[in-house]
Amino acid sequence: MSTTTTIYTSKDTWLDGENVSTNYGTTTSLKIGQQTVGMSGAGERANAILAFDVSGLTDTRTLTQVNLKLTNTGVSSGNTVRVANVYRLTQDFTEAEATWQISATGTDWSGGTTVGGANNTATTESTVSFSVGFRISENVSVDITDMVKDAINSRS
Repeated sequence: MSTTTTIYTSKDTWLDGENVSTNYGTTTSLKIGQQTVGMSGAGERANAILAFDVSGLTDTRTLTQVNLKLTNTGVSSGNTVRVANVYRLTQDFTEAEATWQISATGTDWSGGTTVGGANNTATTESTVSFSVGFRISENVSVDITDMVKDAINSRS
């Protein structure tokens, strides 16, 4: 008999490529995607970062399916559907301090010039993706089983 356990985020925020020094750690929703205007026409990005406490999970053989469920609270404008990628962060962050430029006060995102947490992802590990943007209004559920298993197995 299988058991279902719900794990909520232990901390979360979103990183704003347009307002690079603003922290959104106290907001009640997260923004993800890319606008089609801004940042010299390249489009500013919004990256959500989430942390889950999986310290109570030690045997990855017992994990059969882990789903990340996101509730869509607003449809963005624009005329293009974009793909949002889910990666495992390799650097911790402080919820009340993280911005596009820093993971915590006095701590840059690793990689120096790369910002928005982008250089702190386990890109050689399992990733998943889903569509966001133009006329995308449904909630999202993506299978992150392999990512959670990797996080548990990669603890130092």
